[in-house]
Order: sequence, then structure tokens, then C-alpha cells
Amino acid sequence: MAMLVFLSIIYLLTCPQHTSQSTQITIRLTRRQWDIPLDTKVGTAITYIHIAQPDKSQSNITASFGKVTNNYGPLHDASEYFGLNPLKSDKGDNKFEAFLKKPLLGKFQAGDQFNLVVQAFNGPIISKMEVYGRIKEALDASLVPSDLTTSSTTTTTTSARPILSNTASISELSSQNTPIFIRLEKRQWDIPIDTRVGTAITRIHMVQSDTSQSNITASFGKVTTNYGPFHDASEIFGLTPLKSDNGDKKFEAFLNFCHQLNTVPILVS
Repeated sequence: MAMLVFLSIIYLLTCPQHTSQSTQITIRLTRRQWDIPLDTKVGTAITYIHIAQPDKSQSNITASFGKVTNNYGPLHDASEYFGLNPLKSDKGDNKFEAFLKKPLLGKFQAGDQFNLVVQAFNGPIISKMEVYGRIKEALDASLVPSDLTTSSTTTTTTSARPILSNTASISELSSQNTPIFIRLEKRQWDIPIDTRVGTAITRIHMVQSDTSQSNITASFGKVTTNYGPFHDASEIFGLTPLKSDNGDKKFEAFLNFCHQLNTVPILVS
């Protein structure tokens, strides 16, 4: 009996199948709900993905997107439209940046809902996490799918970005009776603290109805009256002008430099 117990202990300690199956793969996403404009550019970063296998070497983990096994209701499979870029990590775990791999325009419509799974595999174990999303209205209805993959719409590198002064004042308009409409893809910016400088945050669309757009300038500024726990973040974001054929003004907001903040309101003017 004692010999049987001893052999059982030796088996449990040495069997590779047991040790691998007792180690769970953890998948963590910055955000699982992806609300993406229809005219989002190919290559646009969507979210960060962190995959860890506690107490094990991370070198044997692979990650990919896949279909949801049972897809009910109005959900479209979008697993082929996104890709993963490995990110550097000093902790031995695995980090990836999810990005748009193919244009949504021409395949989806505003209001469509989609899903996919993030799947991590280490040999004997596969872990999955479902992601859900909605296609939002295009910011520029004049674009076609080829416009979203050309070099003219590709985000420039950080060093090449023309950074607009955040302290520049808005010039006086020739007609103050004409309102300027400001539209953002997203107004709530939930940003990981380790976001890389140069990362695109959102796009901004400005229109001055029935007036030439050439006299419109844009900048970030401080909120006049700042209550509660909010920190001013107007100096850590910049604007890059985007090409537009409609005579209006479009900009890409991006992270200008790193700063440790928690809750930050800013004013787009």
C-alpha cells in the first residue's frame, strides 16, 4: 500500500500532462466592447490584449482570433477583420495590440453587431474570450473601401506628426452667426496607463455650415471650471490634420507624451 501511494505521488509530480492542465491561461482585454466607425482605417489599433500563464514559461503561448462557435441573432462574425501585433513585455508574459486588418466599409453597415473570440493556446490547453461590437456611422460618408487602405490615409509615425500647439487660441471668425459643429468618434477616452506615445485616440470632424472651412483652427484647451478629482490633460494630447475632400476639417487626436493621470476632462475647441 505504501509503495502504491509513493508511485502515485511520483506520477503526479512528473506527468507533464497533469502539470500543464492545472495551469490556466488568463486572457485580459483593455475593452471587450468594440464600437468601431464604419470608415475606420486599416491598421487602426482597437485594444490591448494581455495573456498570462501563471507559474509557467510564456514562450509556448500563441494567440489568434476565431469564430464564436454558436452565433445566434443578428451578430456577424468579424474574426477575419482583425489582427494581432505582438508587443514587447519585460515580465515574460504575452501582450498584443488588436488592430483592424481589413476595411469594414462595403462589408458591414452602420448599426451592425459583430462578435469574435480571442483564443490562446499553449499545447494542451486553449482558452477563449468572446468580444462583442457594433459598427458606428462613418465619419466621412464620401470614402470608399480603397481610401481606407492607401498610404494617404495611413497614420503617420510619431516623429513625422505635425503637432499643433495646444495653447494656440481660436482665431476670430468672419461670421460669428455661423456655428461650428464638432463631432468626435468617441468622447469618453478610457486609455491604458502604458499607452504608447503617438497612439491614435479618436478622430474629430469640424464643420462650419455654408462657410469656407479654411479659417477653422483646432486645439485642445483646459476646462474652465474643473471640479472634483479631474486632472487637466489638455497638454498631453495633440492633433494631426487628416485629408478631406469635402472642404471640412478632420483631425486625429493622439497621445503627445506620457503622463500619469486617472480621470481627465479636456476641452476640444
